[in-house]
Amino acid sequence: ELTFLGHPDFDDVKRTLIEIKQVAIQANQVLKERQSTERIIQISKSFVGKNIPNLRDCRRILLREGPLIKLCRKGEEQRYFFLLNDMLIYAKELSPSSYKFHRALPLSSATTKVSDLPNKSNLRNAIQIQTQAKSFLVVADTPNIKAEWIASFAQALGTSARESTSSTTTTTTTTAATTTTTTATTSVTTPSPLITRTSVLNIQPTGDFVAPVWVQDKEENKCMLCSVQFTVIRRRHHCRKCGILVCNSCSDYKWSLPNLGTSRVCETCFESLSGKLVKKSKSKKVLPLPKENGDILPIELVHKIFSFLDLPSLKAALLVCKCWSRILAVPEFWKSMFEEQYPFSYSTKYFTIAQIKNPKTSWKHFFIAKTISTENWLEKRFSSPHLLSGHAGSVNCLDIEEESDLLISGGNDNTVRFWALDETPRLVSTLTGHTQKITGVSGWWANSKAFSSSHDATIRMWDLHTGQSIVNFTSREKVPMTCLGFDCKFSPKVVVGSEDGSVSIWDPNSGRQISRFLEHTRGVDCISIDGNRVVSGSKDCTLKLYDVEAMKLKNTIKGPSSAILSVQFDHNFLVAGCADNKLITWSLRFCQKNINCHQSEVISVQYDENKLVSADSNGTVNISNVKTLQPIYTQQFNPITCMKFVTGKFFTGHTDGKINFVKI
Repeated sequence: ELTFLGHPDFDDVKRTLIEIKQVAIQANQVLKERQSTERIIQISKSFVGKNIPNLRDCRRILLREGPLIKLCRKGEEQRYFFLLNDMLIYAKELSPSSYKFHRALPLSSATTKVSDLPNKSNLRNAIQIQTQAKSFLVVADTPNIKAEWIASFAQALGTSARESTSSTTTTTTTTAATTTTTTATTSVTTPSPLITRTSVLNIQPTGDFVAPVWVQDKEENKCMLCSVQFTVIRRRHHCRKCGILVCNSCSDYKWSLPNLGTSRVCETCFESLSGKLVKKSKSKKVLPLPKENGDILPIELVHKIFSFLDLPSLKAALLVCKCWSRILAVPEFWKSMFEEQYPFSYSTKYFTIAQIKNPKTSWKHFFIAKTISTENWLEKRFSSPHLLSGHAGSVNCLDIEEESDLLISGGNDNTVRFWALDETPRLVSTLTGHTQKITGVSGWWANSKAFSSSHDATIRMWDLHTGQSIVNFTSREKVPMTCLGFDCKFSPKVVVGSEDGSVSIWDPNSGRQISRFLEHTRGVDCISIDGNRVVSGSKDCTLKLYDVEAMKLKNTIKGPSSAILSVQFDHNFLVAGCADNKLITWSLRFCQKNINCHQSEVISVQYDENKLVSADSNGTVNISNVKTLQPIYTQQFNPITCMKFVTGKFFTGHTDGKINFVKI
């Protein structure tokens, strides 16, 4: 601009300017690729779960990431998507820096179809993604976000096409009820359009096989072939070839499909694939459930007979015939089995009133998992231990979410740590804010929140998604807190013990202190909650039983001549660990029984229907029969500070800042 046309240096300046622009473009490209590679490595480290792919490839580029609503078979779920130039990954966002991995789908212009779906009254901003392994719909928040994702998909598929060695074009024209879909692989010189517009109902692309988009369960309440009504017993099934909802009779066929193996297909697809007509009966015979006035035993009596079988026999009974399978498919049967055999687990905080009343609660799953875990405990079938390292000082307290494999811990380093316990156990986030050591932690898992108490005389409520402190509860007395418990069976409440011997009850929703009991003469060391009843153990060698609803002290239990360090209580049984190495139990009428099974102070106790587990400070863990109190076996660890077990898992915290995690 500053050099006139006839100047002797004009041509050199112009050529130099062009070269500088090219170098700048190349430098920017290299910088973007480096930033993309660093982000991919960061994403790879943030995944938790099973079968996580190795993303470290210098040729891999991150094109787009962000949340989308994925339309699943049972409803809509928000998932976080990562679009690479050769792969689409989706996961569940646990926190801004942690994702639970769900699936990775390879992208190829030959086998991947992305369709821009037209807006409808019940479906707006939708994109249809089809691959050989899985197909589904996603919904963006706005049309602009949808357009950006479609452009990124076009870039990814265009890159895949340019890397291929051949190019083919397949065009399929459907009837007037559907639109025309064009699928193409592109060459280097003349790329063909890869993003097509199609109807939501046009879910069967032509050419190479791709998995169909499944019809959602809520879309149909009857079989789409024979129109028989779906019920609790007559289950829905999806054809793996076309994705429609069909009953068992109309999908009782198998066929080998690419990338899916031998899969269930419907009657129509089986005829199309095999070239054979299925011999149909005049009428389909549907096995009804047995009725009280039928020609067989009443259903309640049949369930009572089956309840005497053990788990292997029940699994065998499911395979005897369709009638038995339908009888055992009733959720109430498994719920009654769980309640009868595992009454303590049925009544703990792991099942709220809403869960117990919810007809969709999978009692069969809970019963089988609990039975297998109990057998493994008794047979001492433990996996090799996993060590979780992160705390700088002693680990003081633990809490575990049974279903989602999540753990929180508190330590002497003033931090609360949030862990994921999938195939690769790892630290998700470190929650900071307390100024002194953590003395108690508990998760409000249904709301993705957690509570912690500290010697700094505060209680904090944490958001596990963001890792931030939401509410800070501070008592007027400013007394160091020594233990914490949380229960939401009837109404959510946080219970905290303090060094002045007080027990305070807090409402986590309002942050208000509901009541405060000052009954102990010395500091409170442990707390156990059973609904509206709370038991506290103290250095004054007593246990106090409180009625939270009536806000009064109900009973005082005099223990041994040593401090009560740990306690667990339910409606008919109480166990306490003491500083004089004794384990003390009280029955329904508080008849005391001493058990001498430890050589040092008992710092943690826990029990269920079958076993009583206690741990001492020297690292000895003793497992006893909870009914006879006879020892079963002993396990030795490093010095222990806290202990926790749930179905299938066992945890111990140690003085060196490590958490020992064993699968059972």
